[in-house]
Amino acid sequence: ELPSSYIKTRDYKELLGNKNIDGVIIATPPPTHFSIASQFVKRGFNLLIEKPLTTSLQDALKLKQLAQKHGVIVMVGHIYRYHPAFAALKEQMKRIGKLKFIIAEGMDYGPIRSDVSALWDWAPHDISMCLAILGVRPLSVAAWGVKALRPRTNLYDMVSIRLSFPRNVIALITVGWLSPVKKRNLAAVGERGSLIFDDVAKRKVTLIEGLGANQRVIYPTYLKELPLAFEVLEFIDWIKNKRKPRTDINEGVTVIQII
Repeated sequence: ELPSSYIKTRDYKELLGNKNIDGVIIATPPPTHFSIASQFVKRGFNLLIEKPLTTSLQDALKLKQLAQKHGVIVMVGHIYRYHPAFAALKEQMKRIGKLKFIIAEGMDYGPIRSDVSALWDWAPHDISMCLAILGVRPLSVAAWGVKALRPRTNLYDMVSIRLSFPRNVIALITVGWLSPVKKRNLAAVGERGSLIFDDVAKRKVTLIEGLGANQRVIYPTYLKELPLAFEVLEFIDWIKNKRKPRTDINEGVTVIQII
């Protein structure tokens, strides 16, 4: 639902000549992101682009270069970075001690896409969350994919990713669209306890203090507003007040580089 002052269109060319627009949200199939976004950037429009930023590192770097040249804002829709429950998990990280590893799952039965594989469709979220928790890039990346439905293509249905970070922290990510059960969760395991973010659960963030039989379970509170609302408001705030968002083009490029 948008106020009447907002413009919604399926033909982006209708907007290119409009000088009264402060920002544009691009929510189109991923392979079209670069071609559409580059046209807006060259005309000085600020952009919020749905994930993934682009579908190649070359395009991501070129878009960043264009944004810098034309002095525009480009933000990426890594929506879980704006999830209040994930924000609560980040706030509690010190309570679990030194981080040991992260395990994340993002899967469902469908929607099965033909324009990108499950890696590009699902993994940007989990990679973005790992980067937010650790604050550094991984030192190395490895991945395995399963092409069950279309074995002669590069459309992987299920993908497992291993990110190796400094200080011997490992993140294991599994994503895909062939799971009979919907999952969207991330667990951070530390020396003194664990934190769980589960977007499918009723209680979306759980703190487990202690290990083994001495565990104590706590459910931290968090805001109930929609993550998309926070994401869009942060985009508007960046345009109005020049406050840098959580997911600027630099993070978008890093996620593409890892994929």
